[in-house]
Amino acid sequence: MVLSRDKAVATLRDLRAELEKAYGDRLRRVCLYGSYARDEATEDSDIDIAVVLRGPVNRVRERHRMAAVVSDFSLRNDCLMTVFFLSEEEYLHPPFAVQRSIVREGVEV
Repeated sequence: MVLSRDKAVATLRDLRAELEKAYGDRLRRVCLYGSYARDEATEDSDIDIAVVLRGPVNRVRERHRMAAVVSDFSLRNDCLMTVFFLSEEEYLHPPFAVQRSIVREGVEV
Protein backbone atom coordinates (compact mmCIF):
# COMPACT_ATOMS: atom_id res chain seq x y z
CA MET A 1 0.00 0.00 0.00
CA VAL A 2 1.31 3.43 -0.92
CA LEU A 3 0.64 6.10 1.66
CA SER A 4 0.02 9.62 0.44
CA ARG A 5 2.78 12.10 1.16
CA ASP A 6 0.44 13.86 3.62
CA LYS A 7 -0.21 10.58 5.46
CA ALA A 8 3.54 9.86 5.58
CA VAL A 9 4.17 13.32 7.08
CA ALA A 10 1.35 12.83 9.62
CA THR A 11 2.83 9.46 10.60
CA LEU A 12 6.23 11.10 11.06
CA ARG A 13 4.70 13.73 13.32
CA ASP A 14 3.46 10.93 15.56
CA LEU A 15 6.86 9.24 15.43
CA ARG A 16 8.53 12.55 16.28
CA ALA A 17 6.56 12.66 19.53
CA GLU A 18 8.05 9.28 20.49
CA LEU A 19 11.53 10.44 19.49
CA GLU A 20 11.12 13.55 21.65
CA LYS A 21 10.34 11.31 24.63
CA ALA A 22 13.44 9.23 23.96
CA TYR A 23 15.91 12.00 23.11
CA GLY A 24 14.58 15.17 24.75
CA ASP A 25 16.48 18.30 23.75
CA ARG A 26 19.07 16.19 21.96
CA LEU A 27 16.57 15.77 19.09
CA ARG A 28 17.18 18.56 16.60
CA ARG A 29 15.21 17.56 13.47
CA VAL A 30 13.09 14.80 11.97
CA CYS A 31 12.95 14.88 8.17
CA LEU A 32 11.16 12.89 5.51
CA TYR A 33 13.43 12.33 2.51
CA GLY A 34 13.58 10.08 -0.55
CA SER A 35 10.65 9.14 -2.77
CA TYR A 36 7.96 10.19 -0.27
CA ALA A 37 9.54 13.63 0.15
CA ARG A 38 9.63 14.00 -3.64
CA ASP A 39 6.03 12.72 -3.87
CA GLU A 40 7.23 9.86 -6.13
CA ALA A 41 6.49 6.88 -3.86
CA THR A 42 5.49 3.54 -5.40
CA GLU A 43 4.31 0.21 -3.95
CA ASP A 44 7.95 -0.73 -3.34
CA SER A 45 8.93 2.51 -1.59
CA ASP A 46 9.92 2.68 2.03
CA ILE A 47 9.51 5.81 4.11
CA ASP A 48 12.97 7.32 4.55
CA ILE A 49 13.37 9.23 7.79
CA ALA A 50 16.35 11.27 8.95
CA VAL A 51 16.74 11.85 12.68
CA VAL A 52 19.19 14.63 13.51
CA LEU A 53 20.66 14.53 17.01
CA ARG A 54 22.86 16.94 18.94
CA GLY A 55 26.30 15.54 19.72
CA PRO A 56 28.07 12.43 18.45
CA VAL A 57 25.88 9.72 16.93
CA ASN A 58 26.49 5.98 16.93
CA ARG A 59 24.11 4.91 14.15
CA VAL A 60 24.07 1.23 15.13
CA ARG A 61 23.30 1.97 18.78
CA GLU A 62 20.55 4.46 17.88
CA ARG A 63 18.92 2.04 15.40
CA HIS A 64 18.85 -0.66 18.09
CA ARG A 65 17.54 1.80 20.66
CA MET A 66 14.58 2.84 18.49
CA ALA A 67 13.95 -0.47 16.63
CA ALA A 68 10.83 -1.44 18.59
CA VAL A 69 9.27 2.02 18.22
CA VAL A 70 9.96 2.19 14.48
CA SER A 71 8.72 -1.39 13.95
CA ASP A 72 5.51 -0.59 15.80
CA PHE A 73 4.89 2.48 13.61
CA SER A 74 5.65 0.46 10.47
CA LEU A 75 3.19 -2.29 11.44
CA ARG A 76 0.43 0.13 12.48
CA ASN A 77 0.71 2.02 9.20
CA ASP A 78 1.35 -0.97 6.90
CA CYS A 79 4.59 0.50 5.57
CA LEU A 80 8.33 0.06 5.88
CA MET A 81 10.16 2.88 7.65
CA THR A 82 13.91 3.26 7.30
CA VAL A 83 15.57 5.57 9.81
CA PHE A 84 18.94 7.20 9.26
CA PHE A 85 20.49 8.85 12.32
CA LEU A 86 22.98 11.67 11.91
CA SER A 87 24.56 14.35 14.02
CA GLU A 88 23.67 18.01 13.75
CA GLU A 89 27.20 18.62 12.50
CA GLU A 90 26.69 16.11 9.66
CA TYR A 91 23.41 17.81 8.80
CA LEU A 92 24.96 21.29 8.73
CA HIS A 93 28.08 20.13 6.83
CA PRO A 94 27.03 16.95 4.98
CA PRO A 95 30.12 14.85 4.16
CA PHE A 96 28.41 12.14 2.08
CA ALA A 97 25.74 11.87 -0.61
CA VAL A 98 23.03 10.54 1.71
CA GLN A 99 23.43 13.49 4.07
CA ARG A 100 23.44 15.94 1.16
CA SER A 101 20.25 14.31 -0.13
CA ILE A 102 18.59 14.74 3.27
CA VAL A 103 19.52 18.43 3.37
CA ARG A 104 18.49 19.02 -0.25
CA GLU A 105 15.13 17.24 -0.36
CA GLY A 106 14.20 16.70 3.27
CA VAL A 107 10.79 17.77 4.54
CA GLU A 108 11.11 18.67 8.21
CA VAL A 109 8.28 17.55 10.49
